[in-house]
Order: sequence, then C-alpha cells, then structure tokens
Amino acid sequence: ERQMYVQEWRQSLKEYMLQACSLSECVVIVTNSRRPWVSDCVERFVPELAEVFDGPMAPRVVYARECVKTPRSSVEKTPPSQEEHIEEMTNAKYAAMKQEAERFYSQHPGQSWKNIFSCGDMRYEHFAVQELCFKRVPVGKERLRIKSQLLPADPTVSELALRLQFCRLMLPAYICYDGDFEIDLQNTPDPLEAIADALRIPELACLSFSRHAWGSSPRPQMADEVKESLAHLAVVVHEWLFD
Repeated sequence: ERQMYVQEWRQSLKEYMLQACSLSECVVIVTNSRRPWVSDCVERFVPELAEVFDGPMAPRVVYARECVKTPRSSVEKTPPSQEEHIEEMTNAKYAAMKQEAERFYSQHPGQSWKNIFSCGDMRYEHFAVQELCFKRVPVGKERLRIKSQLLPADPTVSELALRLQFCRLMLPAYICYDGDFEIDLQNTPDPLEAIADALRIPELACLSFSRHAWGSSPRPQMADEVKESLAHLAVVVHEWLFD
C-alpha cells in the first residue's frame, strides 16, 4: 500500500513540474541545500523526473548559498543563533531570487519585472520574495506582482500527492491572478478558504475538496471521491480564467 502512495506522489510531482514548465518560461528551484542535492533526490526517489530536467523546458536549479558573496564559513566553531540562521537562509534565498529575476527580465533593454510566484514550506522564501519586491527599483510604469504561498511542512506521502494534484490545477490561477497575494497555509483554519479569499474565487471555498492535502483531515478512502473533487476544481479554475 505504501508503494502505491509513493508511486502516486511520483506521478503527481511529474505532472506538476510539466504543468509549471508549460505555463512559464522561467521555473526555478531555489534551495538552501548543498549541491548536488536536487539531482541526488531525483535519481534516488523519482528517476522518472529526470526526463523533465533534461527536456527543452527544464526548470533551473539554483543552490542559493552559492549566490551569496560572503557565505558563513563552514569552519566557524560557534554555531549561529536561530536569528542568525534565519537571516543567513533568507539572504541566500534573496540573492538567488534576485539573480534569477534579473537574468529573466533582462532579455531586452528596459524590460520591466511583471510576475513572480514563490511557494515553499519555509518562511525564508516568503521573507526573501517580499524583500525582493521591497528593494526593487521600478522601471518606468512597472507593475510587479509578487505572489507568495507558504505550505504546511512535513507532509505525509499521501498528503503531498494530493497537494501536488491540487496545485497543478491551481497553477494557472496563481499565475494569471492580476495582483499580489500572501497565503500562509501553515496558520489558517481552512487552507481552501484562505486560497479562495486571496484569489477572490469564492467558488473554491464551496468545493468538497479533502483538506488532507494540507494535513488537516484524514486521507480520502475512495479514489473516485478524489477524482471527482479534482474534476470540480478544474471546472472552477477554468470558468474563473475564461469568465
């Protein structure tokens, strides 16, 4: 049974990555881990994802600590305090995000920044993308949309699989939303309602979608129930996009 859940997660992750890469010309995995953590994880846990990373629309992988000009020395004897650790991780994420945003939005002279969506389960990403917006000096009539989603940490395999299926269908709405949003799914009584409020899609909150995706309800027992709720979600997103 566990192997079945793992295979479902693998397939869900692959479909999510393919969806992300089809919707954006700049998909970047920013990690504070050490090289070659991402490729090692792909090889060990989800080898079928290798074709996505080797394909023509492959996501970029950026090891954030390599983007910091003066990283903390690994030979320092005194471990950093919690505050220093948070600052270090945030600075690394900020440097990586800034590097990638500048790279993508410099394809022609005077190009303005338009749309940046960050999602992850650490507050470093949230702090970093907000700092990226705060420090950005606009070009002309630039209107930068900053979107941040903080996901619950330490999900089970079945939670993660369902979350990826949900997020794959929601990606077009996240990207096309014409504004900023900050969604903290770690500290909300109802994640689906929080997303509905942030994107101004009230129909989302009315869906009978399992909150297991965010770790706040048991795993659905019936596969047909999951398929039906995902189909309803797809309809809501499609109608919102083309209304």
